[in-house]
Amino acid sequence: MEKIEVPIQGARVKIPEDNKLKYIWIAELEDEKCIPQFGEHGTETLFGSIQPLIDEGKVKAFHFVSTTPMSQHKVTVELDDETRPIIFRRHRQKMGDGARIMHAPGHEVQYCIGFQKTCGGQNSKSIMFIDEDGNVTLKNGD
Repeated sequence: MEKIEVPIQGARVKIPEDNKLKYIWIAELEDEKCIPQFGEHGTETLFGSIQPLIDEGKVKAFHFVSTTPMSQHKVTVELDDETRPIIFRRHRQKMGDGARIMHAPGHEVQYCIGFQKTCGGQNSKSIMFIDEDGNVTLKNGD
């Protein structure tokens, strides 16, 4: 398994050899510990499984880091009592090339990280969309 060093509390993350993801998340807890998307043995931690920690206010930040050795790209979303993280991936398949499986020619992944917050009764959100080439688009609102 490949290891990447992440400059977040000295976290070391093991990425499975067959990993195709260009970005992964790391949750930073209030007690300075980290929960990476991929654990000590390369097993994936599902984002939904740490929802109770988010609800209890124990997660102070989410970091989105590149798994590409040539890139040091990192995005951080700091959380407070009113901020909820948004993290997901979009998979798109270009039709017409006959490819129907993940990571086949014509398959694209878009990585999304951001936050949602209610201020003065108004819901707002900001989401950063990162494509596989590292291009970033920031969107506010719905």
